[in-house]
Amino acid sequence: MVVAPPSPAAGADHRSSSILSAIRTVLLTLLTTLQSTFDTLLPPARRTSLKAYFSNFSTHHPFLATLLLCQLIFCGIPCLLFALFTASVFLFALATALIAGVLCALAFTGVCMGLAALVLLPVLLVTMVMGVGVWCWGLGIWLVLRWLGWLGGQTGEGEGEDTEAEGWSREFKEEGDQPMTTAVSMNNSKLG
Repeated sequence: MVVAPPSPAAGADHRSSSILSAIRTVLLTLLTTLQSTFDTLLPPARRTSLKAYFSNFSTHHPFLATLLLCQLIFCGIPCLLFALFTASVFLFALATALIAGVLCALAFTGVCMGLAALVLLPVLLVTMVMGVGVWCWGLGIWLVLRWLGWLGGQTGEGEGEDTEAEGWSREFKEEGDQPMTTAVSMNNSKLG
């Protein structure tokens, strides 16, 4: 019986599987390190309490929470890029500082940060206006949908909330007095 020699593809498969195995090991080690670092910086109990706080805040102050979220989304990216730029310039300048000295590195970083701030400020202005604009559009759409009654049973005044006039009339009924007729209610009765 004649045995054929192993094909070169079989050796390539073995090498590629060992390379993939090494990559998986490195990625798993990196992920484990990142998770443990993240848990050290922000423990799970603290993350849970922060999540509950932000959920409570967004429930009680939905307009402010959505405005802040829009600002974080639209202004956070330029600020993050600015911070990365500043850090990379500082690291580059620090490497240069080995040759030219720490004083030159700080001066170079200061000049670059000043130049980058000249770009950052108009970008932040535009992104802030965009964030407020998107928030206003969202608020407007929400108000129109609420006014049309397309939000799943919510009324125009909100659930569990009294309008100012309803609160006054409830106070008068509890005290046994007659509610005062306001000019608005008289005008509404004349129209109807």
